[in-house]
Amino acid sequence: MRSKLVMAVVGTLLLAGATACGEDSTASSSTTTGDSAAVEAAQAEIEEASTPLTFTAPGPPLDASKSRGSSIHVVALNLQVPLLSHISEYVSEVGGELGMKVSIHNADDQVTGMQKGIQDAIAQRADALLILGVPVDLVRSALQDAKAAGIPVINVLNNPIDMDAPGQGAGEEFYASVGTDLGLGGRLIAEKAIVDTDGQANVLFVDSEGLSPQPPVAAAVKETLGECDGCTLETKNVPVANWGTDITPLVVTSLRANPNINYVITLFDSMAIFATAGVQQAGAAGTVHVVSHNGGSAALSLVKKGDVMTADPGVSEEWAGWAAIDQAMRGMQGLEPGDPMVPYLYLDTASVQDVDVENERDVYGDPFVAGFRELWGLE
Repeated sequence: MRSKLVMAVVGTLLLAGATACGEDSTASSSTTTGDSAAVEAAQAEIEEASTPLTFTAPGPPLDASKSRGSSIHVVALNLQVPLLSHISEYVSEVGGELGMKVSIHNADDQVTGMQKGIQDAIAQRADALLILGVPVDLVRSALQDAKAAGIPVINVLNNPIDMDAPGQGAGEEFYASVGTDLGLGGRLIAEKAIVDTDGQANVLFVDSEGLSPQPPVAAAVKETLGECDGCTLETKNVPVANWGTDITPLVVTSLRANPNINYVITLFDSMAIFATAGVQQAGAAGTVHVVSHNGGSAALSLVKKGDVMTADPGVSEEWAGWAAIDQAMRGMQGLEPGDPMVPYLYLDTASVQDVDVENERDVYGDPFVAGFRELWGLE
């Protein structure tokens, strides 16, 4: 377990040729006293998100034996991205156990490869098509062909969920999605800063506009901090192509320019690794902390140390893989799509102390295994 949702769209931004580091600074008014009501509300939601995960059936029971012998075609943006390779592996493993044929196509960041993967699914008369990290706008015509061929297409951890929109937020070309509550992720990381500073969070938010999951996360961070009367917010934008080069010096410069900053929030935890280095280089470890979300093992290792990075709520990649199989079978069998949500778990320094952060089941638990097996008539 190394990375999460954001890595699925890294290739998208690289394809788009993202370049310069933009800086968009905004600030809310501050007071000299903390907002106790904001602290209380934040603590309540954090506590609710910290409870061990339980399985809730995404839809009515289905008979997995009806899908035995069927085929699932997976088109991944780039299997060098750990999230995409891990989910592909989980889909292949679970599908194989259910007697399905799972074919995995690596587009290797090439538009022609993405299009070919979808066209191969059509030519091979796949019974379901899973899209992992592929930017929809680049393959919309091919996806329309897949839909016309009667293939249910599922977008996996690649779009904000909207239950009232086509494809559960993925678009007209899709049967369903698998995703998570990105707004909750944004609220939780802002709430961590509010609680730790007793309602006086002076936040540097390192954003990255242009990523498909970005809008609900950024909106939640800004709204949550905006409702805290004792908090301030300064926002900087760093394109994904520049994360490795620009985030660390940006944090160093920002902390030196504004010594009142006491928390750095990053859009996703792959960015938090560089932000943590910036806090350390600025000599601010112990006084300035970092929080983000996605629950990747590299960031959770920093959370486990706890000196700079303090929390990293996230979702289980394996759970997402099982959920993708569930959606695929519902599509094959002509059923309504299931609930696409994979649940968040709040993870902080205290909660991961005795956990192997490299082991997803150790971090998140595995209630989904027995849950899906029972739902599918296997137990």
